[in-house]
Amino acid sequence: MSRRREYDSVVCFAGQDWWYHNRAHSDVQIMRNLSEHIKVLFVNSIGMRMPTPGKSPNFLRKIARKLTSISKGLVSVSGSMWVFSPIMLPPSRNNNIRRLNADLIAWQIRRALKSIGAKNWFYWVTVPTASDILEKLPQEFTIFNRSDVFSKFPEAREEYIRSHERKMLDRSDIIFYVNEKLMAEDPAEESKKFMLSHGVDFELFSRSEIHPELKNIRHPIVGYFGQIDDYTIDTELLFNAAKELNDMSFVLVGPTSINMSKIKALPNVRYFGLRPYDQIPAFGAGFDVCIMPWKQNEWILRCNPIKLKEYLAIGSPIVTTPFPQTSDYPGLLSVARDIGDFINRIREAVSEDDSLRELRQRAVQNDSWRSKSQFVFELVQTRGVMQCAE
Repeated sequence: MSRRREYDSVVCFAGQDWWYHNRAHSDVQIMRNLSEHIKVLFVNSIGMRMPTPGKSPNFLRKIARKLTSISKGLVSVSGSMWVFSPIMLPPSRNNNIRRLNADLIAWQIRRALKSIGAKNWFYWVTVPTASDILEKLPQEFTIFNRSDVFSKFPEAREEYIRSHERKMLDRSDIIFYVNEKLMAEDPAEESKKFMLSHGVDFELFSRSEIHPELKNIRHPIVGYFGQIDDYTIDTELLFNAAKELNDMSFVLVGPTSINMSKIKALPNVRYFGLRPYDQIPAFGAGFDVCIMPWKQNEWILRCNPIKLKEYLAIGSPIVTTPFPQTSDYPGLLSVARDIGDFINRIREAVSEDDSLRELRQRAVQNDSWRSKSQFVFELVQTRGVMQCAE
C-alpha cells in the first residue's frame, strides 16, 4: 500500500520530445492540465533505440535534433511546468553503460526537482525504459501510461523493451490504457487497470477559421496533420492516392522522420512540415477530407490515434485504414481495406453533404483533455497519494 502523502509535483517520463514532436500527445495535454494543480517536471523522451546509418531514415537529422534538445536543459514553459532534457549516453546493449546512464539521468532529475522546489512527487511514465532510472530514484507512487506498445517500435530490441514494459506493469500503482485489446492482454493486476482513452480540445478543433496558407490551394483538399513516421504512415498508400487523385490537393502538416521527397515531388502535394499545435486546427478546418493512412502492424493494432477525435471535432469526412477504435464511431468514418478502396472512398467522401458533420462533432464534444486530466487527478486522490497543493 502507498503511504498517504500530500504531493505537490509529478515527474513525467514522456514518450516524446517537447521540442520536436507533435504536442497533441496525451503526455503533453494531461501534464498541461495537471500543472494547474501541481508542479510538473516533463522529462523529454529518453529513447529506446539508437539511430543507425543505413537503417534509420534521416539518421543525421535525428541525432542533430536530439543534441539540440539536450542543449536546452531545464526550461520553464509555464508558471508551474518545466521541460527537462537530460544529458544521456546513447542506448547500449552493455549493462554497465545502461547502469551508468541510469545513474547519470537520475542524478540530473534529482537536481531538477530541487531546482523547481518540488518536495513530494509521484511518477507518470510513458516510455518504459524509464524503469532503469526509477530504480535509482526514491520509491514513490507510479502511474504507467500504457498509450503504445513500445516493444513493437521499429529498430527497438523487442525482448529488451518488453522486459522494461513488464517491470513497469509490476511496479506501477495505476496503469492507464487507451486501447481495450492491450488492456485485456496485459498481465497486470486487474485492480491497477483503468481505461483513460484520449481527449480532444473540442473548442479549438471545432471552431477554427481556415489557415490563410490554404486560401490559394485548389479544392477539394485531402488533408493529414500529425507525426509522419516510418512505423505509422503507409507512405506507398499515401503516394499512390495522391498520384491517382491528381485532381485533388493533398495537404500534409507535421514533422517527419522519413524521406518525403518522392511524395513532395507530386504536383498536387503541399507539405507544410512542423507547425505550432495551436495552428493545427486551422489547417484541419480547410480539409474537405481528413485521412489516416496507417500501416497495418502490431503498433497500430494496440494504439489509439489522438487524431481520430480531432478529426471528428472538425466534422469533415474521414477516410482511414483499419484500426480497432473505428468501431466506436459507426457510420461516422469510412474504413478502407486496401489502396484501391482507400482511393475510391476519398472520391466518395468529397461528394458527401454536411449531414454527418454535427453528428461527428457531437460524438466527441464531451471528451475534453480537461475532463481526462480531472479523472486522473481524482483517481490519484482517491488512491490516497495526492492532494491539490494550496
